[in-house]
Formats: sequence, C-alpha cells, structure tokens
Amino acid sequence: ETAHWFSSSVLLGGARKSTGYCFDSRVEPEGDPNGEFVVEFLTIEYDKKGEPIGDSVRTIELFKTKNKKEYIEKIETYMLEN
Repeated sequence: ETAHWFSSSVLLGGARKSTGYCFDSRVEPEGDPNGEFVVEFLTIEYDKKGEPIGDSVRTIELFKTKNKKEYIEKIETYMLEN
C-alpha cells in the first residue's frame, strides 16, 4: 500500500562495525511500486578510527524477492547470524 513512498536509492540498510557485516536494500526499478526488493549483503573492513577502508567492500550475496515477508525474514536472519 505504501510502496510508492519508497523512491530513494536505499530503502533500508544496516552495519555492524564490530564484525564488518552490513546490508543495503532497495526497490528495483527505483520508485516502481510493483518492483522487487533487492538486498545486498556485504562485509566492510574498518580502520582503528572506525572509518571504512577503501576498496574493502565485499559482496556476500544479492537477494531478490517480491515477497515482503521473505524480504524481512532474510534481513532478520542475516542480522541474527552475523
């Protein structure tokens, strides 16, 4: 019902600096209420000041679904396991 509100490049994202695991999610095509959820699961290395180290980003998995429940469950599982 509210998908038309989401027209930015990032829908939801999160990072856990202590482990380097993070994720970004979006709807593709951008702004399309009939699009699909896309979640990119990543790792990033941080320096001693907590800043990302250049070129350290690694994609673990790219997940796509049109099912909101699957989208939420996938992100929750990733957060709990990492």
